Amino acid sequence: MSSNSSTVRLMTAGMWFGAVLLAGGDAILTAWLALILLCVWAAWIDHFTLRFPLTLIRLTTAVGLMFGAFAVAVDQDPAAGGRALLAGMLVFAFNLAFAIVTRGYPGLADVRLSFILGAALGWVGWMNVLSGMLLPNVLALVVMLWVKLIGRRKDLGEFGFAPFLVAGTALAIAVPPMWWIVWI
Repeated sequence: MSSNSSTVRLMTAGMWFGAVLLAGGDAILTAWLALILLCVWAAWIDHFTLRFPLTLIRLTTAVGLMFGAFAVAVDQDPAAGGRALLAGMLVFAFNLAFAIVTRGYPGLADVRLSFILGAALGWVGWMNVLSGMLLPNVLALVVMLWVKLIGRRKDLGEFGFAPFLVAGTALAIAVPPMWWIVWI
């Protein structure tokens, strides 16, 4: 990769960041956009291959943390940044414990991805973190039951958990916390 193309990419990223700020958006919007792109890509890969590269998880985490740090600096909101980091660590620990207890569900790649998704939830609030910890499992259960009923199969085989992690996190961010608990 030439230094010229790296400079162009850096300038493009800077212009997008500036455009978001000029449009009146919060600085965290850039982090949301980057996470959406990278997490959907990770979920897509996991759905079709039942694996996704550790490099992609590291990239997603690094980009999310970098843009989150920019948002803390620009918006001068260190409380949101601290809450995000703490939430990311708690969600990671929860999913790691769950993976150990269930002997591999979710997989370790999903556990690693859960850190940055938990941090995104933590930026919004603690009730969103709780929703985001429960919703992926509820979504997986509902979809698997639906597939089993529609397909009339006894064995569902293996399935990737990243799509449920990403969808559950998106729902936990987009809708008021815990609204869905009424339906369970």
